[in-house]
Amino acid sequence: MNNNRATLMSRLFPVVVRQKRHSYPANSGSTVEVLIGDVPCQLLNISESGVAFRSEVTLNAEKAKSVKLIFFKNKILNLEGRIAWQRQEDGHQLYGFEFSGGYLPEGFLQAFDQVQELKELMSARHASHMSVSQDFRLLTYEIHHFLKMTKDTLDQLEDQIMVVSDSARAAHREVVISQIEPEFVDTVKAFSKRLDTIYAPIKDKAERKLYADFFRDLVGSYYTSNPFIGRALAKPRGYAGDFEMMNQIYRDKFEGKTLFEMLMHRYGINESSSQSVKYRKGYLIQQILKESKGKDTFVIGSLACGPAREAVDLLAEISVEDSAKFTFVLMDQDIEALVNAKRNIKETIIRRGLLCQAHFAPLSVKAVL
Repeated sequence: MNNNRATLMSRLFPVVVRQKRHSYPANSGSTVEVLIGDVPCQLLNISESGVAFRSEVTLNAEKAKSVKLIFFKNKILNLEGRIAWQRQEDGHQLYGFEFSGGYLPEGFLQAFDQVQELKELMSARHASHMSVSQDFRLLTYEIHHFLKMTKDTLDQLEDQIMVVSDSARAAHREVVISQIEPEFVDTVKAFSKRLDTIYAPIKDKAERKLYADFFRDLVGSYYTSNPFIGRALAKPRGYAGDFEMMNQIYRDKFEGKTLFEMLMHRYGINESSSQSVKYRKGYLIQQILKESKGKDTFVIGSLACGPAREAVDLLAEISVEDSAKFTFVLMDQDIEALVNAKRNIKETIIRRGLLCQAHFAPLSVKAVL
């Protein structure tokens, strides 16, 4: 009858509810020590209601009435109970000890596992960091010291600004930042060049990632808290170098919530890749004027046009008469980029009464090809 009832219950409730067991294989390097009396044992697993362990000697189940658990060599739990089972495996004695005084405190094992994982993570990160060359580490520490010192000084200075109105505060900040910016930007650029001499020759992807992770861990937050570099990292439009980043470069202003953010923003928009965006605009305007000279009609196509600032600036300087020959075809897969370009171009056309035409097409490079 009992067997029939057990069979029926197993069919009705096929899932057996058991406590989660936290296992520690023989090579896990567990930081939990198990003592039965004065006999040290190796922990195999632990739950809220008991432990399983391996012993090199045979234990007297009648005398083994308590177990001592030592976590990280300092947290000690003395728990009463009994040996519930024992068996041999590969020449070792395995035992299961059941707590009789209730359970381990709720959440204890979860917290213990989290600490264990944290220690392993910290150990792994330290090992990976130490695999980075000493020259790169020392240079990164030097950069960290410089950026931290600059940020702390500017934060203190900003706290001392004795002005009330927003306009007065903005004027005060611009005066301060304009005096510091040239030397600061040059210094950070010099750091970048020194970093590149070490990092550029590394070809192995895994090794490059180790170096990049080390740098980000130590100084990444100093670089990414500002509008320009932060946007490049976040990629809110799904890609770096979007139209707003280009606008930030063209605006060439002090942008950010704090003096330090403004400095790092200025560094970002003055790096070589950013400067090439500025030079590209001027170069394109010169080429358009050169190629269109003496022609009655001239069509300009711009693929992945972004904010199309070269078109906006061109329209701001040509005469109304000359504007009649121009037709602009602006293409970009990012609708927001096209909206931004259209707003600026149409505003210039209307304000100046220009006679050119402008067409805006949501097309990607791949679609055009």
